[in-house]
Amino acid sequence: ESIIDIYSEIEIIADSIGLPEGPVWDSKSNSLLFTDVMANKIYSWNVIDGVSDFIVPSGNTGYAPNIDFGLLGANGLAINNDGRLILCQHGDRRLATIETKSSINPNFSTVIDNFEGNRFNSPNDLVLADDGSIYFTDPAFGFFNFDAFEFVEDEIKKLNFNGVYKFNTNNNKLSLVTDKIDLPNGIGISPDNKVLYVNKMSFLDGNPKKSISDLKNQLPKTFNSPTMSPECPDEKKYQVIEKITEIIEEKYKKNAKIEGQKIVALLMVNGIRFTLEDGSWGLIRASSNTPNLVVVCESPNSENILKSIFKFIDKILKKFKEIGPYDQSI
Repeated sequence: ESIIDIYSEIEIIADSIGLPEGPVWDSKSNSLLFTDVMANKIYSWNVIDGVSDFIVPSGNTGYAPNIDFGLLGANGLAINNDGRLILCQHGDRRLATIETKSSINPNFSTVIDNFEGNRFNSPNDLVLADDGSIYFTDPAFGFFNFDAFEFVEDEIKKLNFNGVYKFNTNNNKLSLVTDKIDLPNGIGISPDNKVLYVNKMSFLDGNPKKSISDLKNQLPKTFNSPTMSPECPDEKKYQVIEKITEIIEEKYKKNAKIEGQKIVALLMVNGIRFTLEDGSWGLIRASSNTPNLVVVCESPNSENILKSIFKFIDKILKKFKEIGPYDQSI
């Protein structure tokens, strides 16, 4: 049974976030707080102000040694009974706490940063029990090299396992729940606090001797564009998107083709996404937090189809004088 009304519409409240994580609701400010691990930021969103920087930096302040090409911002967030924000900090390799208010010069306090004297890998996600205890995961994503697409070993990494822990805030004692999960990630707890749920990233299951880069190379090839953001003023971008949607909808009705393929489906929520016969698609929508449009294309089959989809979109966008140059293109 779905916990979400199947007729609910999905609304995009933020975009162009490198690696969004850790959403938590702050009831005092009626705001959603969430992180961008790659940008080392915490953002705030509410219906009045939209998206804005909340805490910068969020997870890499120089507190602990780390490899400077890893995922280093804060990840999981929680708000305790005192209203303070609790953070999993990848770069600083600790659980930290701070007053729940906006800051560009945050003064974090350490909750816990080591297991038996050995510094954590990069605490990832957390959940608070009713008694205030903090359960959290500690995989090594702070030691992940995106260029090589693999985890790296370094002398500053002191633990040879990825742990799940419990920190008792009443007596400040840390206990290891398990070190048997290869890549523990998300974590949750049942309402009665009797069951702990840990999401295991199973990418390496059945392939213990292969690197992530090896497995990545075995995945089906897809051809993706970058996220492209042509300029368009905030006061005009939604009207422009409405007109673009009308143009593409008319082309769909007239059986327009791209690289010999018909447009077989349209999704018109927060912009328009059109899909071709082979599953290739293009997306145009208004950015929720910058004076831009957002354009993305993808094809499971060829770069030529990808480029043709972009040319199709670009030709339409050039009809509008309100639309300026792209930040990047293909």
